[in-house]
Amino acid sequence: MTARDLSTSTKNNPGKALRVVNGVQTFCFILFVLSCNFSISVAQAAAYTGVAFWLIQTCLQKTDHKPRFPLIWPFAAFILASLIATLTAIDVGLSFSGFKKLLKIIIFFWVVNSLATTRPWELLGHLAGSFRLNRIKEYLEKTEFTRNPVYLILGLLIGAGVISAGVGIVQAVTHPQGIWYRYGVHGSLSNLMTYVQILMLIACMGFSWAIFNSKRSRNLIWVGLILIGIAIVLTLNRQSWLGLFVAMTFLLFNKKRVYSLIPVFLAVLVFMFGPQTLRDRIESITNLKHSSNHERVLMWKAGLDILKDHPFTGCGFKCQFVIADKYPEHPILRKYTHMHNSPVQLAVDTGILGLMTWISIWIVFFLSLTKELREIDKTSVEYFIALGSGAAIIAFLVAGMFENNFYDSEIIILVYFIMALPFVSSSSSRPVSSKPDAPYLSEGTS
Repeated sequence: MTARDLSTSTKNNPGKALRVVNGVQTFCFILFVLSCNFSISVAQAAAYTGVAFWLIQTCLQKTDHKPRFPLIWPFAAFILASLIATLTAIDVGLSFSGFKKLLKIIIFFWVVNSLATTRPWELLGHLAGSFRLNRIKEYLEKTEFTRNPVYLILGLLIGAGVISAGVGIVQAVTHPQGIWYRYGVHGSLSNLMTYVQILMLIACMGFSWAIFNSKRSRNLIWVGLILIGIAIVLTLNRQSWLGLFVAMTFLLFNKKRVYSLIPVFLAVLVFMFGPQTLRDRIESITNLKHSSNHERVLMWKAGLDILKDHPFTGCGFKCQFVIADKYPEHPILRKYTHMHNSPVQLAVDTGILGLMTWISIWIVFFLSLTKELREIDKTSVEYFIALGSGAAIIAFLVAGMFENNFYDSEIIILVYFIMALPFVSSSSSRPVSSKPDAPYLSEGTS
């Protein structure tokens, strides 16, 4: 349906046009969460299609349903600082290609404004009926908790993560060099770091679900978490282990303070009795003489020297490609194209101005999250979603201290999706309108 068709349909039957738009939105969300673990192209296509239909939906809605833009000011400040860095870059054209990635921020606002209006249970129920999967159809129709779109979409995301983890486990078990071969598994994606950090984000949401949600479905979540955990271990990716460790500690501390010692206890057990490969990887985390750690320190020192020469607005995105030869005292710049540290990379690319505005995004996010948590019933679905979102962002930021994950498109689109969930859940509890011209409102929570 084209925009002209929607406009004509709206004049004749506003509710019908909105139902069409809402149906497309629902499909985009389902496709997005199912493809994040497998195809960045499909996930981005689903997200951008959803964004387009969100804009159409905004035009069709009545004026009393205004879009919501939480975190708009820190996001806008960061985009402005990045634009200034691009316009003053050493190579403006090259920097602009990196600047365009910031447009993915729109995914955050799409999720905030559109996810609560979808009815994924209706679409999935229709598909189940088409394939004569009557039990699934009846479950979706009768089970009350599926009426929360955030809950159901999150369940699909975790389910896709379990399948992706299974791919990684099979990959490790069948590898000719053995289950503990040096570089770890990359599962359903071609890049190991991308694969494991997506699983890390999903694991945070799943773990929050398992320890804070009282519904029986959490038993199934625990099974999925075990598979995801095994896959994460098999990647041998230390920064993701560290990020997940801090996130689990955060969640368990919020459950009961003494529980926050559990991750420490598990790490000690693995270090003492686990396979030698795992013990070596854990020990190397704090060993500055380890080759990869030493190289990271060298890269960070090089980044600081670049920042001294371009302190306020940086040298522009991807400037490392053109300035490496200007720093012969740092041969590491010619070996790697990024700093293996998101804050250092942003300082190099956008200067102090860009780094400070980027940090402000996370400060405002956690302040807003704290406010949301104070207003949410601890027994509600919204509570575990909000805490899980906070834990996932903590894991992302911790892992980003040792890897440039903010620039990874596959990771950041999922980060924006998860960041938005607490703001969606806070609005999804509003009562549904019975008017036929407002089919886009949520039917409430469980």
